[in-house]
Amino acid sequence: MSARDGFDCPACGARLRGGRPGAVVPCAECRNPIVVPEPTAEAPPAPRPAEERAPAPAFDADQARRKLLTTATIVLVLVGVAHFGLYKLLTREARTSMADIESRHAVSALENARPPEGDPKPGTPEYRTWREAKALWVDAEAWRNDRRQASLLEKGILGSFIVQVAITIWVLLRLLGTVKRRARGRKS
Repeated sequence: MSARDGFDCPACGARLRGGRPGAVVPCAECRNPIVVPEPTAEAPPAPRPAEERAPAPAFDADQARRKLLTTATIVLVLVGVAHFGLYKLLTREARTSMADIESRHAVSALENARPPEGDPKPGTPEYRTWREAKALWVDAEAWRNDRRQASLLEKGILGSFIVQVAITIWVLLRLLGTVKRRARGRKS
């Protein structure tokens, strides 16, 4: 047993560690001086007989490929579902607002809306028409804003999905190459 593994204090039996062989160190428990023993060579454990050793499992390249492809498919489906859910979550408010505005106005009217001109006197027939045109214009601007926001988020999330698909495919191809090399090495 070596000093690194520890040794017992002859006075109190406390387990001590460390110290240079031949050095005198005080016991941590009883403070008695102790000479650190010389390391002793320990016999390595005897190897198990050949009949007791379990054979190394055979490497099945086809099974490894199937597992990799299954795992990659699951990853891609989960990433797709997560991105779709994220899109729905982040654009919910904009989509709700757009649907509300579209319930009041036709989409073609929103697309073609222009700011009303003039400033008619309240109470006149022109004022009512102007107010309706102004309400359409305000709704059309909000609708365009919501549509632009949803479109930007859609493009960003789609871009993120494409990058993650590319990374997953790259990792898959690298792992399939490793499987191929390992299978070739087993045949040699």
